[in-house]
Amino acid sequence: MSNVPLMLLLVVAVPLVLAGIAHLLGRRLSILARLLGLIGTAGTLYLGVRVWLSGEEASWALPNWQWLGTLRDSPVLHVDALSGFMLAAACLFALLIVIYSLSSVRGKELDNGRFYGHILAALAAAAGALLANNFVVLAIFWGFMGLPFYLLINMGKENCEAAGKKMFIITGASDSLLLLGIGLLLAGEHDLGLYGEIATSNAAMAGAFLCFSAAAFAKAGGMPLHSWIPDVAETAPVPVVAFLPASVDKLLGIYLLARISLHTFTVTGWVGSLLMILGAITIVAAVSMALIQHNLRRLLGFHAVSQVGYMILGIGTGSVLGIAGGLFHMLNNAVYKSCLFLTAGAAERRTGTGDLDKMGGLYKALPVTFLAAVIAALAISGIPPLNGFFSKWMVYQAVIEMGRNGGWLWIVLLVAAIFGSALTLASFVKVIHSVFLGQEYKGADKPPAGPKAGLGMRISMVVLAGACVVFGIWAMQVPLEKMIYPAMPETVQAIGLWQPQLATGLILLAIAAGLVIYLLGSVVNVRRDDSYVGGADVSAEPEMRFSAADFYQTISKEMPILRRLYVQAEKSWYDFYALGRRLIFYVGGGLRALHSGLLLTYVAWCVLGLVLLVWLFVSASK
Repeated sequence: MSNVPLMLLLVVAVPLVLAGIAHLLGRRLSILARLLGLIGTAGTLYLGVRVWLSGEEASWALPNWQWLGTLRDSPVLHVDALSGFMLAAACLFALLIVIYSLSSVRGKELDNGRFYGHILAALAAAAGALLANNFVVLAIFWGFMGLPFYLLINMGKENCEAAGKKMFIITGASDSLLLLGIGLLLAGEHDLGLYGEIATSNAAMAGAFLCFSAAAFAKAGGMPLHSWIPDVAETAPVPVVAFLPASVDKLLGIYLLARISLHTFTVTGWVGSLLMILGAITIVAAVSMALIQHNLRRLLGFHAVSQVGYMILGIGTGSVLGIAGGLFHMLNNAVYKSCLFLTAGAAERRTGTGDLDKMGGLYKALPVTFLAAVIAALAISGIPPLNGFFSKWMVYQAVIEMGRNGGWLWIVLLVAAIFGSALTLASFVKVIHSVFLGQEYKGADKPPAGPKAGLGMRISMVVLAGACVVFGIWAMQVPLEKMIYPAMPETVQAIGLWQPQLATGLILLAIAAGLVIYLLGSVVNVRRDDSYVGGADVSAEPEMRFSAADFYQTISKEMPILRRLYVQAEKSWYDFYALGRRLIFYVGGGLRALHSGLLLTYVAWCVLGLVLLVWLFVSASK
């Protein structure tokens, strides 16, 4: 008899129990709490990988006790090819984040027991959501997930409470929409299982699909439910940022969207077009905001939003190729985005600041961090042969394939996707120059140099950067054939021609040729001198230092149309959370004005209400 059903229970129960123990430890036994976090995530990864590699569909049901009633009729947890590899991926990212935190999180900075307890509780909730056999179980774990996420965010620096509250409200509101979607399925007399073929041509079922999609958007960070991610990225602890909006949240949100698109609903017509349009808007709008940011982590937060657009765009095509591309990009994004946040944390730890204007010249002090950051930056920008290029290539192909049905929408979507990739590369030119390659900041307000990246930090960054290379060069052999394609209901037929191994060989050959030319040129004696600007020695005058943080400021400040859009964006006019808060305060202000505390005012309202009631009764009697 297979032991996979038991492992389904353990992969949820083990981290949940250890989370409770870690909370009890608190700061009293800091070393034991760290060990518990490491063992808990490693053990959960072991169970998750065994479940995935078993290759079988299995379920775990509650015991056959009479008092459970109808709860005995359906399994609680279920694993298939899609949830299996997602579970293994979520467990792997949790372990890497814990390894990183062992070097970066200190007892004086965070309550270690509670930190690792929250990580384990979040992992248990994520595993439960990924393995849920029906929407009711999914909703339970989905809602529980918000609590450890909120508590983790609140362990950050200044303004983390506001960011945590924003995340809690947006995702909490989306949880309500998830319940509304479940209610619509019940009203339509549909089974609450994740597997079905429900047509979205019916208005009620289209509404149910959009409710589930809104929950997925809020968790993954798709527009217009994205605004909590840049705030959390800026204020939460770095390991938390790499764990939530960079990896696990993306996995969960896109998992739900892919699950309902593949196995629950048949997405056709305007519903698919709406998804693709929102995906294209997310790509361009978020990366445009990233271009003008001066805070490193906030910039990366907007990129975390932008990359979700490619996943939504691929899934919105409705084709197996597009959904496979969206899932592959989800996996790739979790890899390189986590790596980027971890490198940002190492750079911020060294310089004491996340302000791009006050960073620079770190490539010598942090060589491993620099190399990992460059690889991840090239990957997210879609530079071949790294993993980000291949998944974007699949999404492009799906959009082009959609154009065979006629129309012009696919052209706009394709241009938006390619343009977004170009803007991503432009913004990371700014990041790499500002943080690593530019001149070191030597202002009077420069904080003392902090510690270099610890061993655990370097291990996590190197593993993730190596995955960017492996998942790009051997994309077909490793992630697609082993993870993505088995989760598809039918064979994926790719169009176009891309051979990553051949392309890698040609790229390496070109680099070698360029290196030879460079070495031959260096044979000639060349006079070297210091740089001067306006007669001043740049290296000796800190005020003459050139900062790449101001790259592209002309776009946001001098172009009239874009300047207005950027100004409105900075005022949060495109933020549903901020607009809702303004509306509530406006209505509340009006109600406060009505309650002046004057007796005559209240008497006037009573008389007016009485007159209105009399008029209603008279009208009804006629």
